[in-house]
Amino acid sequence: MKIKSAGKYFTSFLLLISPDPAGIKMSYACAGHPPGILLRPRQKKMYKLDTSGMFVGIDRDTLFGQKDVFLGSGERIILYTDGIPESRNLKNEQYGQDGICRSVMKNQNLGLKDFLNGLISDVSVFSTGTLQGDDITMLVIEIGSD
Repeated sequence: MKIKSAGKYFTSFLLLISPDPAGIKMSYACAGHPPGILLRPRQKKMYKLDTSGMFVGIDRDTLFGQKDVFLGSGERIILYTDGIPESRNLKNEQYGQDGICRSVMKNQNLGLKDFLNGLISDVSVFSTGTLQGDDITMLVIEIGSD
């Protein structure tokens, strides 16, 4: 039996970080939410954290993909709401995933607090003079050493 949707849905990014015999394991799933980013500063690389899955509430039978990755000391996980990539400038251009990625790489050598402030500052400068139509929320998690 199928249950009809009442038109209510939401996006979600589920993240679980746990100890594992092989190291620190991160399991994640994305349900229509902007993908997270894994920054590996020692390699000077970042990776998009994305899986398959529609919004929660669209279809009762929706399956959500899950991925696992092992984390190292100093690596950062960046999660954010869609208000950041959807921010617009005076030319009506979106900040987008590319804007976020440029900012992550530009600020990667900063301490955690300055890194987060740099990311928020970059999107604020980009959208100066425009009304923000959505929230700008960001969470950065840094993996500590043993």
